[in-house]
Amino acid sequence: MVSDFMKIALIGLVIWLVMGQQPITTIDGGAADDVVLNCGVDPTVTLLERDKFDGTLPNGADVQYKINGGAQQTDADGSFSAPVGSTITVLAGYDNRSVYTRRIYSYNVAGCGVQTPNTYTELVQNTSMTVQCFNEGGDLISSDGLTYNETMATGDSVSLNCEIQGVSRKGLPEGGVVVMELSKTTYEEDLSEISGSVIGSKLANVPASYTLSSTSNIAYAWDVNEIVGAGNRQFTVSFSAEDDQNPAAGNDVIVTFYGKGGYIDEEDGDAFKIGVDDEDQIAVVGSVGAETIYVE
Repeated sequence: MVSDFMKIALIGLVIWLVMGQQPITTIDGGAADDVVLNCGVDPTVTLLERDKFDGTLPNGADVQYKINGGAQQTDADGSFSAPVGSTITVLAGYDNRSVYTRRIYSYNVAGCGVQTPNTYTELVQNTSMTVQCFNEGGDLISSDGLTYNETMATGDSVSLNCEIQGVSRKGLPEGGVVVMELSKTTYEEDLSEISGSVIGSKLANVPASYTLSSTSNIAYAWDVNEIVGAGNRQFTVSFSAEDDQNPAAGNDVIVTFYGKGGYIDEEDGDAFKIGVDDEDQIAVVGSVGAETIYVE
């Protein structure tokens, strides 16, 4: 004989099986995917930031963020309330921008109550890096160009091996831009090129913050991929003299690397953006390394 307890258990099981085949709906008849939580009180979120390599907490002061693309807000310790279901966009490293490259990330508020602290672990310290190039004979071009330089004759074309030396636990997490500056009368403008695995596509314009060393020069720019951590990244610098030009001392080629980083565009609704320059044409990270290829 089946006991009353067993009967109740069997009835509950049948109900569960039947209801389990039915779609869950909201009060207004929407599907389960359309359920909108009503927390009553906005959840509390805590946003932390850590160094990518040593795990330290570099912030502890102002955290810059937007909720659902709204107004820019600042919080002193990274703990604040936000509506459930909202997306928080954060300008990480904001309060440590002299040390860290500012970066942008998003966090979604998924539930009610106090949320588990969210830790962003991709902050990387800024650093200067050594850039050096070698002449066609394989000699490292001297810092003053006196001991070793690149010798060219009328109409010559050269492709020189160069490298940018990475620094342990530091670098350009957002990549950057490399600029080549050279004489527009001595060299073929359309035959100037920088290439390599660390180099991206050629850009239409050089950074607005870049200043030519001479009004008789011209400059070109290329995107640079992420450079983080130790190790040398090789690239090639190619340029050609005009058919009737014999490059002489002073017709040097300058290669300069700039980092990209996050900034607040006050002319575009305080939008968070990544770039070499901000809206005022001021370098965000600035020059991180340069090399002068001395030519004679």
